[in-house]
Amino acid sequence: MTTPVSESADRIFTLEQRDEEQRWIEESAATFVEREVMPRAEAIDHQEPGLMPELVKKAGEQGLLSIDVPEAYGGLELGLLASSLVGSHLREGSFSTAIGAHTTIGTLPIVLLWYRDTETVLFA
Repeated sequence: MTTPVSESADRIFTLEQRDEEQRWIEESAATFVEREVMPRAEAIDHQEPGLMPELVKKAGEQGLLSIDVPEAYGGLELGLLASSLVGSHLREGSFSTAIGAHTTIGTLPIVLLWYRDTETVLFA
């Protein structure tokens, strides 16, 4: 989300063009959903107390929440393509709402509006 659209708007991308890093992070997201989210889908939908924060924390520990965050702030800075690849796997039920809120409403405004003026590292 921090990558300017103009950098990639003139190119067409196909999945076969993914580089090793993009494949790895996409695979990580798919594995996370398969192992952590899907077995708990019913509990997520029934809003089991403490479950969503636990899952979001685990996703963060695996780097799935800092894909768009610049490296200077402790993120992965993998760009919109990697973010889209990961997002395509983190789409399951209510979990996608929590992840979407965290990475867009929560994280990016902090990076874009506040941490750019400081030396603070967000995600180290």
